[in-house]
Amino acid sequence: MHSEQYRLLRSEGALSLWKGASPALVRAFVSGGIRLGTQGPVKTVLSGGRQPVRGTTTGWETVAYDIAAGCATGCLSSGLTHPLDMLKVQRQAQPRAGEHGNAQVGQESMCHFFAARARKGGLASLWHGVRPAMVRAAILTSCQCTVYTQCKQQLSDRYGLPPTSLLNHLLASLTSGVVTTTAINPLDVVKTQLCVSVW
Repeated sequence: MHSEQYRLLRSEGALSLWKGASPALVRAFVSGGIRLGTQGPVKTVLSGGRQPVRGTTTGWETVAYDIAAGCATGCLSSGLTHPLDMLKVQRQAQPRAGEHGNAQVGQESMCHFFAARARKGGLASLWHGVRPAMVRAAILTSCQCTVYTQCKQQLSDRYGLPPTSLLNHLLASLTSGVVTTTAINPLDVVKTQLCVSVW
């Protein structure tokens, strides 16, 4: 990894490490807002507003609602922001303008990029590879939210850590991150290959 960073720094300059940052930031803002901001309300709608009762089977129902809400909001966010994800991957994979006869993908605006791609391959080409991306987002969001919520609850019930304590949040977040990354890594490989190979 360090040798690749060094190569990029020498051949393309320091800013090459931030290729694709603008679409990534826009996508993160919109996608994160949809994925995490609507997960709670969607879960409430799916559960009919019922609250879990500890020590009963409704605890498993809560997990099912967490997973279903995560899948729904993950798919929605990925479907809406997929063109931004494609642009990010394209910019990151693109060598410096002029190398190997490449066009200046990194220099054009997001609107110009989308318009050019839509003219070349049709509007649907902006959503090339969206299905595996939606599956990835569904798994990511359902794992992330469910594992985090359940881990926080278990740390509170079994080990007496207050649900609002920094240690509880930290341990639940770390566990959620490990589980989520392990679950989605195979899909990340497929999604990246599809985004890079489309043009």
